[in-house]
Amino acid sequence: KNPKAEGDFNVPFIDEGNSLDENAREITEFERTKVIVDNLEKRSKDIRASIEKLEKGTYGQCEKCSIKIDTERLKVVPAARFCISCAKIYSHEV
Repeated sequence: KNPKAEGDFNVPFIDEGNSLDENAREITEFERTKVIVDNLEKRSKDIRASIEKLEKGTYGQCEKCSIKIDTERLKVVPAARFCISCAKIYSHEV
């Protein structure tokens, strides 16, 4: 699908279960796959945002306070949007 459109990834759900056990396994597998797809979609969005920042010359700058994000933080979280101080306040990113 279109990786630039959030939520545009489809997770196929195939109903082939003939028993409650098979249906439960299918639902569990569908839920696992959905979580993986959602995480990959978020990472893709974060990477695209980081590339845009690189092009604008704002990569590594906190989106809240505008200070430079510590290099060690960027090594661990290359798509970090906030410095550690702001991340603790505004994000679940830490």
